[in-house]
Amino acid sequence: MHIEVQKADDDDHQRRVRYNSSLLTANIVDPGAKFRDIPDVISVFISKFDVFKQGKAIYHVERIIKETGQTVYNGTQEIYINAEVDDASDVARLMKVLVDNNYYDDEFPATSERKRIFKTTEEGVNEMCEIIERNRAEARAMGHAEGRAEGRAEGRAEGRLSILTKLVKLNKLSIKEAADEADMTEADFTKLALQ
Repeated sequence: MHIEVQKADDDDHQRRVRYNSSLLTANIVDPGAKFRDIPDVISVFISKFDVFKQGKAIYHVERIIKETGQTVYNGTQEIYINAEVDDASDVARLMKVLVDNNYYDDEFPATSERKRIFKTTEEGVNEMCEIIERNRAEARAMGHAEGRAEGRAEGRAEGRLSILTKLVKLNKLSIKEAADEADMTEADFTKLALQ
């Protein structure tokens, strides 16, 4: 399963899903394997925007034979979910929990609690940092191109800085503690994150 979360609508996202699905398949299948043994891949693309502009919170994309309308399956599934459309579905309500600044929701209590932890507590920041480091190590182990890993690391560092900034603004961390976590001086942290 490949899950991607995207904020910016600045690319060809369907091709992005296709590319990442192909990479995942190539990374989990040994050369010479029988095609019938290639595992299924499900790609879930979660975005702030409606990729297809058709007014749905979720889209299941399938392959069809144009001449007959028959659905055919080759082991891949694509699911697109967005936070832009509120079509009153369960998915739309869940997406609202994920993008709003509300950390308490009666309908999705476990999800809203995990979001609160990741967004507002030192414990959550530490867990996210551990996940980032683990992902970075896995990427290196898988032999990804150095530039690509650096780009991802840079994006993760920006996300970490954003979380640390939120914790400072919520008075959960001091500027010194946040700067230490970010491996920066207090002056650099203040300049980058709080101005």
